[in-house]
Amino acid sequence: MWTERRRNIGCLTNQLEDATTFAAGRNRTAAGAFGELRHASIEMGTFIIPGVEDQTVYLVLDDFGHLGTSWRETDVKDTDLEAVITDLLEGQYNNPVQVIGFNVAEGWARDVSEDVANEIRRRCDMQMTEVPSNLEDFLYRHENREGGQLTFRLS
Repeated sequence: MWTERRRNIGCLTNQLEDATTFAAGRNRTAAGAFGELRHASIEMGTFIIPGVEDQTVYLVLDDFGHLGTSWRETDVKDTDLEAVITDLLEGQYNNPVQVIGFNVAEGWARDVSEDVANEIRRRCDMQMTEVPSNLEDFLYRHENREGGQLTFRLS
């Protein structure tokens, strides 16, 4: 039993390393790494967030230029989608690259960057404000442009 747990802990450590370095070019996807992380954590009987067994968590990969990219550290209460979008709009991130959503208890993880980019555009349009400069590249990379552009008829 202890040998199995040690093997799972070692496996979990490697998976955490893979998930955090995935943007650096590893041949793993974040969804695959988090999926394996869920599997390992259930085998060990623990959850990634103590006391929060069924919460969807959203994390932002931020680019710090020559210093590299990093999954930004954040308080657990600030990992819901609304808090992440608000923080993005308020300039809390330097140069966001990607937003990942996952729910360990439900067993899923996915890149939600397109959804977040579309929501940021929608909010800026509704408020008739410009997209913050720190989010322009993020929206350019992830925004769904297939919806078509609105056209106005001049009479």
